[in-house]
Amino acid sequence: MSDTNDGGTGLRFPAPGSMKNLASSPAAKKAAVTALHGLATDLKTDGSSADSATHEAVAGLKGWETAAGLSDALTEWHRQVATLNGRFTAAQRALSGTNTLFGDNDGATASSFGTGPLLNPATEYPVPPYSKLSQF
Repeated sequence: MSDTNDGGTGLRFPAPGSMKNLASSPAAKKAAVTALHGLATDLKTDGSSADSATHEAVAGLKGWETAAGLSDALTEWHRQVATLNGRFTAAQRALSGTNTLFGDNDGATASSFGTGPLLNPATEYPVPPYSKLSQF
């Protein structure tokens, strides 16, 4: 039996029940966001590094088909760099928004149990809402 399925999409996902926990470390998420930000910053610099040399080559080969090919390749390069940058940005936003999503879910679940505050059985005083996500 396979531990993945594709649901007819060609994409491979873990089979139901094969993942034993859904735990993540806040520090790991923060490190991933920081790394993605660094990659996006480097991409802007590194993605434009081919510009001046390619423009010089196009100018030097003016009138040759090679110049048009280089110009087209540079245009495609810029398109791919922009696409990759968009993916980095989307991943950053998704990771950053995870805590908000979980917090909203916790609040909605808590409110579904009733409108009264939770009481500490030992003291019978209201317990402030707390979640491990509160520290983020």
